Amino acid sequence: MTGSAKGRSPACLPKPNKRQALCSSVCPIVLVNCIRKAVSVMVLARIQEKPDKQIGEYQSCFVPGRSTADVLWSHQWPVAQIRQYDEQFSILGIDFFCAFDTIDCAKVLTVL
Repeated sequence: MTGSAKGRSPACLPKPNKRQALCSSVCPIVLVNCIRKAVSVMVLARIQEKPDKQIGEYQSCFVPGRSTADVLWSHQWPVAQIRQYDEQFSILGIDFFCAFDTIDCAKVLTVL
């Protein structure tokens, strides 16, 4: 297996309303190994009350019921208002990878 294929499982999803005997009736996908995400969710479930105390109402990461769409909306709304009134502005970018899907593994292991 090549380096780029490690930890991934190929799968074929059947296309709707197609004859199942033909190769053209399936859609190949690759399922990425999700052990890191599963461990993140389990650790967060164990320590949930501490982040709940630290994360403010204005933040969306790791808050149940909040999503990436909330972040995008809260970013796009001021931009639209500023453009409507033709003002000068600067936009700060949002790093979604760091906000939603990463944990410091070394720190988690020392805490646990």
